[in-house]
Amino acid sequence: MKIKNLTGVIPPMITPFNSDGEVDENALIDLINFLIKHVHGLFICGTYGSGPLMKLEQRKKVADIVT
Repeated sequence: MKIKNLTGVIPPMITPFNSDGEVDENALIDLINFLIKHVHGLFICGTYGSGPLMKLEQRKKVADIVT
């Protein structure tokens, strides 16, 4: 598999959570739909260290929704 060069704007995304501490799927979809109109890629679970703080299943859910 050949890896392409990454270019353009690829912001680290926040991960929205609901009041129960779970990934807010609707808010995440809204955020993705907004961002993809303005950027070249998405760095999921990337800002403020959310990735390492999230449960594995939460990170998988975010990856599934984004892809």
